[in-house]
Amino acid sequence: MEKHGADRAEEAVAMLRQYSNEGNPHAAFELAEVLARHGRHDEAIEVLRRAAETAGGDADWIIHLLCRVFVEAGRDGEALAYVDDYFARHDGHPDEHAWARTHIHELCGRTEEADAERSPQAPAEELLPIGTIGGVIARAERLVRQGEPEKAIAHLRDRLDGTRRLRVEDL
Repeated sequence: MEKHGADRAEEAVAMLRQYSNEGNPHAAFELAEVLARHGRHDEAIEVLRRAAETAGGDADWIIHLLCRVFVEAGRDGEALAYVDDYFARHDGHPDEHAWARTHIHELCGRTEEADAERSPQAPAEELLPIGTIGGVIARAERLVRQGEPEKAIAHLRDRLDGTRRLRVEDL
């Protein structure tokens, strides 16, 4: 029975790898999850690095998993270095950068470091994953409160593409 399960996992990896190589970031995400679940962290990290670079401006959901895989592999220092490099190269928002670093520290159980990483511009309750609808809305609401409704609208347009549906209860 165990052999059959391994065969099915390899079958899933092969199929997901094909779609991932065709540029499908969702397939890359699923592939990385399967690889990590089977202890193949190095492969998962490489898949996610590629996906984050090709996902355009909305790679936060990929980076979230990449950080988790780095930590599971015992490579939290590399996770922090990757996040710093990624946000520097892509001119990432300071709140998103702070959230990613905070997330890594939390995954490692380092609450003091996580608290120290929190962005001074964002209250702790608003440090939701920016890659989620809740995080996107929290950032837009903060921009409106700061008197920048045009930036809030631009932020919502940039972050909520056709694959993300905004529900009335989210507003």
